[in-house]
Amino acid sequence: DPDLWHDPERFDPARFERPPAAWSYLPFGGGERTCLGMHLAHLLLDEALSTLLGGDLRAVWGDPSPRPGVTLGPAGPLVLEKR
Repeated sequence: DPDLWHDPERFDPARFERPPAAWSYLPFGGGERTCLGMHLAHLLLDEALSTLLGGDLRAVWGDPSPRPGVTLGPAGPLVLEKR
Protein backbone atom coordinates (compact mmCIF):
# COMPACT_ATOMS: atom_id res chain seq x y z
CA ASP A 1 0.00 0.00 0.00
CA PRO A 2 1.72 3.21 -1.12
CA ASP A 3 -0.13 5.13 1.60
CA LEU A 4 1.72 3.10 4.25
CA TRP A 5 5.06 2.22 2.62
CA HIS A 6 7.54 4.26 0.61
CA ASP A 7 8.13 2.48 -2.73
CA PRO A 8 6.14 -0.65 -1.70
CA GLU A 9 7.15 -2.75 -4.74
CA ARG A 10 10.90 -2.56 -3.94
CA PHE A 11 12.58 -5.18 -1.76
CA ASP A 12 13.95 -3.13 1.14
CA PRO A 13 14.72 -4.98 4.41
CA ALA A 14 15.92 -1.67 5.91
CA ARG A 15 12.32 -0.51 6.14
CA PHE A 16 11.95 -2.80 9.18
CA GLU A 17 14.82 -1.21 11.13
CA ARG A 18 12.13 0.83 12.88
CA PRO A 19 8.78 -0.60 13.98
CA PRO A 20 6.16 -0.22 11.22
CA ALA A 21 3.04 1.88 11.71
CA ALA A 22 0.23 0.14 13.56
CA TRP A 23 -1.71 -2.35 11.40
CA SER A 24 0.56 -1.76 8.37
CA TYR A 25 2.37 -5.12 8.48
CA LEU A 26 0.35 -8.18 9.46
CA PRO A 27 2.20 -11.36 8.45
CA PHE A 28 -0.04 -13.47 10.71
CA GLY A 29 -3.26 -11.45 10.57
CA GLY A 30 -4.49 -9.31 13.40
CA GLY A 31 -7.20 -8.83 15.95
CA GLU A 32 -9.46 -11.78 16.72
CA ARG A 33 -8.35 -13.77 13.67
CA THR A 34 -4.63 -14.17 14.16
CA CYS A 35 -2.98 -17.22 12.66
CA LEU A 36 -3.05 -20.28 14.93
CA GLY A 37 0.44 -21.22 13.76
CA MET A 38 2.06 -17.87 14.60
CA HIS A 39 3.90 -19.07 17.71
CA LEU A 40 5.08 -22.26 16.01
CA ALA A 41 6.29 -20.26 13.00
CA HIS A 42 8.27 -17.91 15.27
CA LEU A 43 9.81 -20.87 17.09
CA LEU A 44 10.78 -22.59 13.83
CA LEU A 45 12.19 -19.37 12.39
CA ASP A 46 14.29 -18.77 15.52
CA GLU A 47 15.67 -22.31 15.37
CA ALA A 48 16.33 -22.28 11.62
CA LEU A 49 17.97 -18.86 11.63
CA SER A 50 20.18 -19.61 14.62
CA THR A 51 21.34 -22.80 12.88
CA LEU A 52 21.88 -21.15 9.50
CA LEU A 53 23.39 -17.93 10.78
CA GLY A 54 25.67 -19.55 13.31
CA GLY A 55 28.43 -19.34 10.69
CA ASP A 56 29.11 -17.66 7.40
CA LEU A 57 26.93 -18.82 4.52
CA ARG A 58 27.88 -18.46 0.90
CA ALA A 59 26.04 -19.40 -2.25
CA VAL A 60 27.63 -22.41 -3.97
CA TRP A 61 25.38 -22.01 -7.01
CA GLY A 62 21.98 -20.56 -7.81
CA ASP A 63 20.30 -17.19 -7.85
CA PRO A 64 20.01 -15.61 -4.37
CA SER A 65 17.99 -12.59 -5.54
CA PRO A 66 14.67 -12.41 -3.64
CA ARG A 67 11.42 -13.46 -5.32
CA PRO A 68 8.31 -12.15 -3.56
CA GLY A 69 5.27 -14.37 -3.49
CA VAL A 70 3.11 -15.76 -0.71
CA THR A 71 6.46 -16.08 1.04
CA LEU A 72 9.82 -14.55 0.20
CA GLY A 73 12.32 -16.92 -1.35
CA PRO A 74 15.21 -17.04 -3.80
CA ALA A 75 14.49 -16.54 -7.50
CA GLY A 76 15.56 -20.09 -8.32
CA PRO A 77 17.17 -23.14 -6.75
CA LEU A 78 19.89 -22.08 -4.34
CA VAL A 79 22.57 -24.24 -2.72
CA LEU A 80 24.35 -22.77 0.31
CA GLU A 81 27.51 -23.82 2.05
CA LYS A 82 28.31 -23.10 5.68
CA ARG A 83 31.91 -22.13 6.34
